[in-house]
Amino acid sequence: MPLLQFVSSEYLDTFSSGNEICDYFRDRVQCQSPEQVLQAFIALTQDKKDFPDQKILATLEKLTEDAFHRVLNHCCQILISHWYQQQPNPFIIAALFHHLDTFAQIAPRNASRPEKWTRNFVKSSTYLPLKRVMNPILGDLECPIVPIPQNTLENLLPRYPFLYKYSFLNLDAHPDYLKMLSLLRKKKRQHFSAELTKFAIYRIRLLQILKARQLTQGAGRLLRPVTNPTLLSDQQINDILYRLANTAQSTPSYQSQAFTAIELLNYLFRDLIEYSTQDRQRQFIQSLFVHLQSILSEVSKPTFNKSSLLQGNRRILNFLILDTSSSPPSSSLPSLMTYFNSAEVIGLLMKLILLSPQLKSTLELKLFQLFDNYKFVPQEKITWLINLLEAYSIVYSLVHKDLDLSSLKLSHQI
Repeated sequence: MPLLQFVSSEYLDTFSSGNEICDYFRDRVQCQSPEQVLQAFIALTQDKKDFPDQKILATLEKLTEDAFHRVLNHCCQILISHWYQQQPNPFIIAALFHHLDTFAQIAPRNASRPEKWTRNFVKSSTYLPLKRVMNPILGDLECPIVPIPQNTLENLLPRYPFLYKYSFLNLDAHPDYLKMLSLLRKKKRQHFSAELTKFAIYRIRLLQILKARQLTQGAGRLLRPVTNPTLLSDQQINDILYRLANTAQSTPSYQSQAFTAIELLNYLFRDLIEYSTQDRQRQFIQSLFVHLQSILSEVSKPTFNKSSLLQGNRRILNFLILDTSSSPPSSSLPSLMTYFNSAEVIGLLMKLILLSPQLKSTLELKLFQLFDNYKFVPQEKITWLINLLEAYSIVYSLVHKDLDLSSLKLSHQI
């Protein structure tokens, strides 16, 4: 029996009615002023009789609360996408969210059905991803009304486009909204890459001048200072750029090898082993190796093939970043970042991605899960995670080929 025969005509009618309302706003936003469209949206959520299209009001009566939430979700995504891409207007986007947020604060006794349902929508998990996207959008449009940030990790979210997919998407995303998020990620990534390249070139030129001992003659003053675009120190970013450049050049020769478990671990942790100058670092690496060898023994027999290498690297990644299969979820990352610096740790993660490119999305999901777990922690208490996220921003640009370290002629002293 065809699947559609199991779907009630009432459900199909409700679904069709919801699409009709979404299409109405998608058409209106193309030909009317933002203020007119926003007023129509406000009237829809308040069940006002002065709504410009009485047919849409009649359609609204056919919806269940779940269907109405879907309509609000899609209408918001349609309007935000248009006002960001086709008709950039940060003030109207802020006004849209301001209107919706009032429903969480006010509960009138004689509220209409759409008002009650809108209030429930604003309190739902569906609304939160929509609300999160406001700050990076307003920031990208250089809007002066971006809210004053609080000193928590959550307020750094706009800096990390690799987290947008997991932070700003709910289960029912409109195609227009997906395109907008893709554009937002791309613009943020490319802007960061351009600023990072300028900074690296500035540091290289400054070093060349210092080596030539021309600074005393005033040659150094001819260089216009370039701001470090990360939250890392100049020395941290120098170490990361140098290490990633070397990692990117050396990894291809390893992709053709048939790794044993110990060879894989020696390759991945080579830099960490080399820089283990303290007993506590060496003891940590030794205990880490014992545990990872046990994990890898289940998939390497005796060497890895392409498929088992992916499985092995995934298990290493899960153990290092966040193992959600354990109860409670566990992570070795805080300890790893305590014993080693961000350059050494990000070099390890870069090797995993280069060996198994399929792990990039897995890594980014786990970074989001960590971010979400610590989002309300003050930034000064979570510097290890901020350093890692800042370092991964560089990897993210490298993987998408927006950043070319090979052309910079990096040295360890830039």
